[in-house]
Amino acid sequence: MLDLLLTLVTGQIGVNLRRIARLAAFGLATLVLLVIALAMGAEACFLALDAALGPIRAALILAAIALALAGLASIPLWRKPAPPPPSAAATLAQLAIAVGLGFLAERGAKKD
Repeated sequence: MLDLLLTLVTGQIGVNLRRIARLAAFGLATLVLLVIALAMGAEACFLALDAALGPIRAALILAAIALALAGLASIPLWRKPAPPPPSAAATLAQLAIAVGLGFLAERGAKKD
């Protein structure tokens, strides 16, 4: 909490926000240029295939390539993520519950 107050007082939030905004702007510019490059590459492939095979076959080939690339890109989404390993706190809590239930069971057995 003291660090947050110190950051507010010294005005370091603006510096961090400007740094994050700069990184986001460069990331967006990179993404736009990548999309343009992919579109130009697809156009070049279409023109080359159009001259060799005709427009319909060229369009079908590029659609099949795009479908295959989309399928490859979605493979990581098919996998179910592994559960995180149990933490020490969770293990200790389970141990405490088990010991408590054991004591309750012993107390119930002594009363009978």
